[in-house]
Order: sequence, then C-alpha cells, then structure tokens
Amino acid sequence: QLHAVCSYSSYGYETTVRNHTVDHWVAFIRYVVLDARRCGHDPNWVRFDRAPELRCDEIKRRCEEELSIIVDLTARRHHEGVGAAEVNNDMLTRMAECDLQRRGRGTAWLLPARSYAQWRLNKRPCGKHSESREQRYLGRFPDMHVQQPYLFGTQVQFNEEKQARGPKGSLDKPRAVSGEGIGIAKAGYKVWTSRGLMTPPSVDPLDEMQLMRRGVPAGGATADASVGTDIDNIDSAAQ
Repeated sequence: QLHAVCSYSSYGYETTVRNHTVDHWVAFIRYVVLDARRCGHDPNWVRFDRAPELRCDEIKRRCEEELSIIVDLTARRHHEGVGAAEVNNDMLTRMAECDLQRRGRGTAWLLPARSYAQWRLNKRPCGKHSESREQRYLGRFPDMHVQQPYLFGTQVQFNEEKQARGPKGSLDKPRAVSGEGIGIAKAGYKVWTSRGLMTPPSVDPLDEMQLMRRGVPAGGATADASVGTDIDNIDSAAQ
C-alpha cells in the first residue's frame, strides 16, 4: 500500500498495489500531483524515505520530466524527514486493527480497512486545528450527507441496477444484494458480496448498531449521559 500526505494539511492519499516498483510509485505520484492541482494546489516537490525501490535516478528523472516536481530523499535512518507520512501510517494501522477486531476479521482484510481508515481520517481535524484535514486541503466543509460513513464490516443491502437484475424471483441475480461495507470510493460504497467487490451509490445498513456495541468497553454507555438525565427528570416531574 502506497500513501502520501500533504505537509500543510495532513490530508492523505493511498492506493493498494501488488508490488512497490518505480512504475507503481510514479503512477501514484502522478495521480496525487494531478489531483492536488485540480484542487487548486501547486505541489513542486515530494519527499521519500530510502526504500530500496526509491533509491534510484529513474524515479527522480521521471517525476521531474513528466510532472515538473523535485524528488527529495531523507537522510538514512532519519524518519523525521517524512514524519507526517509516518504518523499517518501509524494511525491508519491502529484504526484498521480496531475495525478488524470489532468485525472479527483477520489480517487478510487489513489493507481494505486501512484504505477506509484514510477516508475517515481525512474527515477529522489534525492537532490543534478545528478544521478537518479535508476542509483545510479542499477549502470546503465536507458534506457527510452525500456519503454517510458506516462502521467497517457493517452488513448492508442495496438494490441492483435494473439492467443487471435477473427475472422476478431470480436467486442468481436478485434485485436486493447484501454484503459487507468495507469502504467508500468516488464511485460509491465499497461492498464485498458473494459476487465480489461492488460499488453501489447508496446502501442501507443492517447491523451497524450491533457492530457498534462490540466496540464499547465493559460498563460503557451507549446513550449520551445528558439525554438519560433529561429523561429521568421528566419522569420524576410526571410522578
């Protein structure tokens, strides 16, 4: 998994690949740079750690020629040079591990969980800032009504597109499809079904509340304390 972080806003990008080659890195950096420019930024340099595939002249040459950006490498064993990326990487892993523990999944699902964690992390503020990473990076407030996030692994259901449905009563191509929500993409929700990964534009959660209770510590409340107090006061007054 490759990821990059904006040094100003801590907004993160990620992608999952099979190998970490120069071609994969250049393709990823191209996507990041072009998307950043589309959002009104003007990136002029990128800094890497000293991973084996990055310690070569090819990636420097291609980034400079194809993207007009400068490639900088940190000093050996000096991770502070890419501190924002290191911190981002650590948070993604911790968030993903919590998601897998709650859903009861193994490490085979770690990368999808990390990918979804990056999407959610961008919606959160960084450090002392009150604005989210996404708001600082994109310059606009994120609209959570467009794609409402659900817990990783939530059982969801959605209606299949009309052209993909089978005849009425079909079991092979039913109208309603169920699966596990494992992330959000620009095309829609990432749902793992018996037919593989699908990206419907909207879904209906089925067991998110039960899944949420698994992550509540022993003795933890699932209702806001102030709400419970108000109800108690109303009951007392009624008596």
